[in-house]
Amino acid sequence: MNTERLVSVVRVLNSEVPGTATTVTELVGHLKQAIDQPNETNQRQVETTLQGLQRSLTAAASNNLSPGVQADIATLNVDGTSVAHLIGSGLAEQLAETFQEGYLSVQTLDRLRKIESNLKKLATAAQHANEALSNLGVPGEDLSPGTSVVGMGIPPEQIDGLFAFEDEVHFFAYLMRDLTEVATGEHRDSQVYSLHSSVFGIDVMAALEVAALLATAVQGIKTVLDLLKDYRDLKQKAEHLAVDPEVVDRLTEKGTQRVEQRLEELTVELFQSCKVSDQGRVNELKTAVRLRLNGVVNRIEKGFTFDVRTALPADAGAAAQADAAKVAAFTSLRFEPITTPLLSLPEATHATEEIESASKPKRAKVGRPKQTKE
Repeated sequence: MNTERLVSVVRVLNSEVPGTATTVTELVGHLKQAIDQPNETNQRQVETTLQGLQRSLTAAASNNLSPGVQADIATLNVDGTSVAHLIGSGLAEQLAETFQEGYLSVQTLDRLRKIESNLKKLATAAQHANEALSNLGVPGEDLSPGTSVVGMGIPPEQIDGLFAFEDEVHFFAYLMRDLTEVATGEHRDSQVYSLHSSVFGIDVMAALEVAALLATAVQGIKTVLDLLKDYRDLKQKAEHLAVDPEVVDRLTEKGTQRVEQRLEELTVELFQSCKVSDQGRVNELKTAVRLRLNGVVNRIEKGFTFDVRTALPADAGAAAQADAAKVAAFTSLRFEPITTPLLSLPEATHATEEIESASKPKRAKVGRPKQTKE
């Protein structure tokens, strides 16, 4: 992540983690008492504290961070535990697993103490980082009203050289160009907003309607890919058991057919509000966008992430609010690592991309919007 994003992440951690750490310390005390003096009152105290903690974690602001920010948070860790598992819903899931042994288990107490220790360390680190970054005057990544940003995160292991990186930037540029033309009727390049390092990320400025279109596309793709989990599990087991390769191929083919059917439906959905009037160009765009969607699928299969963020102005109209709602729905997505890739769909090549359009889009001005300090 870049420095501005780190500042924003630290602020969130600093606002949530200290309170959570205090509650978990209370929970450790109640659990120890229930183990030392097992009675209904003590056990009820553990249950009540745990349920209250789970409710607060489910409602935590960190759950509403965009998928790209969540992916960057996952790269941070405390003693080998991802920070994503120490905040919000991630910690709620970890607590649920911890208490599967019951309220009177010493193993549960040991695991809870480890969580407590990690939370205290994280709270201390977040506090010190927040103070240091504030003293240095580093601004956060907060978007100014009326700004929308979309991004793509590239796993470093997927890049083996500059040309490979160029290919991914190239793909993202054409994806944004085509979606921009569909949503606005204008054929133009996107302005770079920021770059990230831990996960190679590219954020670009986008009109709100373009951001909403990408959110709709990626959400539709992610939903159908999640449904393929059973196919992935079967393929992994089949390969582990050295099953006939033809059986494995049939599993892959079945999964591919399901995804391609959804992509055809999604393409129709994306073009329902197309602003391009020339039908010939619309047909060209449909072909191009369909191939772009294949590219998005292939990249999610390889661990890429996509991100959409927006900040509505105070006077936003009904259309803008509807688009912002699509972006808000996108925020609930989580890009989990895929250990068994199932798909490899055909996508556009450099040659076909040049043939698709009669002219290249105009280049956006270099630079990024000024960010206001808080």
